[in-house]
Amino acid sequence: GCVGVDYEAEFLSIRYARVSWILGICFTFFILSMTVILYYVIVAIHKKSATDYLTKLGNKRSFSHTVEALFRDAQHSNRAFALLMIDVNRFKQINDTFGHPAGDAVLKHIAGALAAAMESPRGCFRYGGDEFAILLANASPFAVELSRAAIHEEIEALTIDELHGYRVSVSIGTAMWEKG
Repeated sequence: GCVGVDYEAEFLSIRYARVSWILGICFTFFILSMTVILYYVIVAIHKKSATDYLTKLGNKRSFSHTVEALFRDAQHSNRAFALLMIDVNRFKQINDTFGHPAGDAVLKHIAGALAAAMESPRGCFRYGGDEFAILLANASPFAVELSRAAIHEEIEALTIDELHGYRVSVSIGTAMWEKG
């Protein structure tokens, strides 16, 4: 046997309207979900591109962007800022004597000490190799000297197991930008 069902046009148009409404809601939800997911992916990629993989501090690219923004802000607001450049003393000797994994451990420990001395890793950057940079916004010469002393204190307190008692030291150069 064969059974045939005949629906009225009005009944079918109501069903199609309901189905298209449900599809519209699902499509809108899908688009919103994909937008949120893509936003978080882009933020994660941007963060990774500005972070040094070993030390988790900002990298040289992040430093360049930050110093440019800080310079523009300082020019407009007439506020001074400071740059501290930090170099690990005898780092090649550490790598040659104890190996590159020990050198990596030194860099990680120094990055942690810098972040601790500055109370935030936001202004700390790995400039390259065994060099680090710190930017201090709204800095006075006194604040720069306090920061410099805090960094030396944190690094002198480091105990790095891979170095078997060898003490790490750094050299720190400072520069200040002031209007005029």
